[in-house]
Amino acid sequence: MKETFLYLIAALGFLFLLGYSIHMLVNGLVSERTEWTLIFIAEAGGVIALAIMARNIIRARRLR
Repeated sequence: MKETFLYLIAALGFLFLLGYSIHMLVNGLVSERTEWTLIFIAEAGGVIALAIMARNIIRARRLR
C-alpha cells in the first residue's frame, strides 16, 4: 500500500510540474485561453502516459 501512495505522489508532482512548465513557457506570449488549452493538452498527454505506465506495472505484478 505504501508503494501505491508513493506512485500517486510522484504522478501528481509530475502533472503539477508539467502544467507549471507550460505556464512558464507560454505565459504572456499567447492569450490566456490558448495557454489553458495548451496546459490541458499537455496534462491529457501526461495522464495517458501515466496510465500506460501504471498498466505495465499492474501486468508485471500479475505475472509474478
